Amino acid sequence: SGWRMYGLLMYEARNFREAIGAYAHLIESADAGIDDHVQLGDAHASLGEFDKALKALARAEAIDPDNARLCVAMAKTV
Repeated sequence: SGWRMYGLLMYEARNFREAIGAYAHLIESADAGIDDHVQLGDAHASLGEFDKALKALARAEAIDPDNARLCVAMAKTV
């Protein structure tokens, strides 16, 4: 997806606000997977928006609670 690629590029460039916008569009399109929710949570956490980060990670946990990347992101956020 174009939003996924843009979100990843913005995240890697440390432009977390743009990454959040891209992942939000992707999630609204119902084309998002667990990694997209985790990346959204990571971007929010990078901006100190921990409540929003935990909400995104909770959505990822609902998809796959045993996902290793999710577990790492949760450990970094809480």
